[in-house]
Amino acid sequence: MLNIPLSVNKKLENCNNILIVGAGGGSDVLCGLPLYYTFLKQNKKVHLANLTHTDFKTIGEHADPIKLDANLLGANSIIKMPSQNYVEGYLSQFFKAALNQENIVWMINRASIKDLKKSFERLVEYLKIDAIVLVDGGVDSIMKGDEDGSGTMFEDTLTLAATKDIQIPKILACIGFGTEVEEGLNHYRALENISNIIKQGGFHGNCSLVNYMHSFKFYKTACEYIWNQPGHKKSHISTRIIPAAEGEFGNFQMYEDEGAIEVCISPLMNLYWFFDADAAVYNNTVIPHIENIETLYETIQAAVPRIKQIKTRSREPFPYI
Repeated sequence: MLNIPLSVNKKLENCNNILIVGAGGGSDVLCGLPLYYTFLKQNKKVHLANLTHTDFKTIGEHADPIKLDANLLGANSIIKMPSQNYVEGYLSQFFKAALNQENIVWMINRASIKDLKKSFERLVEYLKIDAIVLVDGGVDSIMKGDEDGSGTMFEDTLTLAATKDIQIPKILACIGFGTEVEEGLNHYRALENISNIIKQGGFHGNCSLVNYMHSFKFYKTACEYIWNQPGHKKSHISTRIIPAAEGEFGNFQMYEDEGAIEVCISPLMNLYWFFDADAAVYNNTVIPHIENIETLYETIQAAVPRIKQIKTRSREPFPYI
């Protein structure tokens, strides 16, 4: 199991029905699998959800999910035809193929914060959830929005804002520091933000995901099952976390088709960072500008310019040599 920090275990010790959510969507839910494995070993009931990138309008062409409401579907192991972007369904299929378990992976459609809040509240009520762990592949969920290089923080911001008023314990877990090369994340400012959260008392500590752990093997096997489906997209986050956990270093590519972008695989990538989710909400400068907007389109129109234009903290290099 993961050596989860004591303060996280303390916060969740009386919680027995945990929802792990891929905060930024896409493949973020995969980064929650080592936590899923660990919580199961702690005799907790665990559910998986994701702010999905799957198109709800066309999903019926390749799958037959459970419908809880218009913005909330449950992916199961039934896949009628191959899809290039159906992490949730293939993850459910992995549970069926590898473990003979019928596990639903819940898909939360991207929407305005008001509508997202309704979806989260519906899911919490339906599953009787008593704690939420938001998982970010990378660390852009702790960006404030005033950095030159805040990455792709928008979707993480949606999830943080939508869950902030749900009155149960909420943890934010980030893994993949240094993986967000394509996003141009300013890692100097990310560390500065972490230091600020430490001052605020919202940091719960770190733990490493390493190759001898069963939780790591479970995560890697699930990822490879999904990536081996015909034409399915890989995660540029997890394809860097996995080799980092296996001791690779420097410009290492897990797959030949990953592209020509130079990376620096390091032990920083397989570290989990645990925060009080409310601290990330408190520091986020974008949420107050978008949480009362009615539609997703208007939310994007309000958020993206602010993220791009309010850059009071410049990009800085690491001072280490």
